[in-house]
Amino acid sequence: MSETTPAEPAPAPVAAVIEDAGPCRKRLKITVPADRVRDEVDRAFLDVIRHARVPGFRPGHLPRKVAEMRYGAEVRDEVKGNLLEKAFGEVVEREGLDPIGAPDLKGAEEALDPAKPFEFEVTLEIRPKVEIPDLKTVSVKRVPAKVEESDVEQAIEGFRLDRAELRPAEDGLVAVRDVIVLDAAVIVDGAEAVSAENVQVRHPSDVVAGVSVPGFSTAVLGKKSGDAVSLPVTLPPHFRDPKHAGKPAELRVTVRDVKRFHMPTLDEEFAKSLDFESLDELRAEARKFVTREKEAEAEKRLDAAILDAILEKAPIPLPEGIVQREIGQVLQRYQADLHLQGAPEAAIEAKLAEIQGDAKEHVEREFRVSFLVDSLAKKKGVFVTESEVAEQVGLMAARYRRPLAEMRAYLEQRDLMAPMRSRLRERKVLEALRKEVRIDS
Repeated sequence: MSETTPAEPAPAPVAAVIEDAGPCRKRLKITVPADRVRDEVDRAFLDVIRHARVPGFRPGHLPRKVAEMRYGAEVRDEVKGNLLEKAFGEVVEREGLDPIGAPDLKGAEEALDPAKPFEFEVTLEIRPKVEIPDLKTVSVKRVPAKVEESDVEQAIEGFRLDRAELRPAEDGLVAVRDVIVLDAAVIVDGAEAVSAENVQVRHPSDVVAGVSVPGFSTAVLGKKSGDAVSLPVTLPPHFRDPKHAGKPAELRVTVRDVKRFHMPTLDEEFAKSLDFESLDELRAEARKFVTREKEAEAEKRLDAAILDAILEKAPIPLPEGIVQREIGQVLQRYQADLHLQGAPEAAIEAKLAEIQGDAKEHVEREFRVSFLVDSLAKKKGVFVTESEVAEQVGLMAARYRRPLAEMRAYLEQRDLMAPMRSRLRERKVLEALRKEVRIDS
């Protein structure tokens, strides 16, 4: 009859007191029992004794006192880190918490005493609970696309601009639609934080090197080569130098050159240069182009209205620190969305700078939409496959006329693959929502 080895007793449970610390914010006071601390320390020293190589002692025969003298502080620090991770994970799983971001830790700086309980405090933000309303009670109004004659004329001007020749401005003065070449410097606390040469800005624009500069286009109008302009700015939260992010600063620019577009004449010859039979055919194609753009905008407005209508019925509280901490991630999602739409690089940079002014409001909505879409996707079993991602990357590569591998590398280098997957999933969720909510014409 064989003997059985008695099962090792389960470790003593971790105690936790959980308090509310604000919207979607919890404070956990965690206590690891002393016997569990002692067991972990004993186990760690046993491992040291088995594997340490110390002159004068045979492997596996190092006395515990010597091991403590040589490795005591290092072992206790390692054990403390392991206890922190395990105890925190145990409490989070047991209580069904869903943390967001990095927790704020207190009490871990004290030395570990194997004879005493290990106590520490964690404050963390948790994912808000989303109460999805009865979607049949949600109704939105579809606003149809409307094409004005001025929209068609503007599209034709765009065709002309694509074929325009950029030459030095004869009078040398900055005018509307000119391209300004300038040197720029950002001054923070009296010191130059960033500088750049030969920065090109197309007037009118209040974006310089990716930074929103209110009043810039007005200030440079009529300036000539050699003229300097200085304007106050507030640096964006995702400024390239993190220590200056969000700070007030001064933008100093010096105009180096002024270039002007010389537009081709709008006539039959121009139409034929674009492979159209006549000017009338060019106008007809411009109208089709504008109609497609307007219809796409109308569909985007409808999607936004659907999400806003659901959020109005089921408001989602946000963790206090999430907006400022995650603003860069949300701007990445917005950037990925612009790429999915096929926006030009210059337009993407301008749009990102444009939303900096109302970034907080934009980011709050983005997070509420993100939490809502997550909940709806789980409820409806919506997910994005790798083949769908590959297909989208292929479409983007064709749109931007880049090799497939280069397009994927571009997205990966800018951490845009995950935001792109999120946007694709959001599209699929919205497709499902359109079948459930009421859409009035």
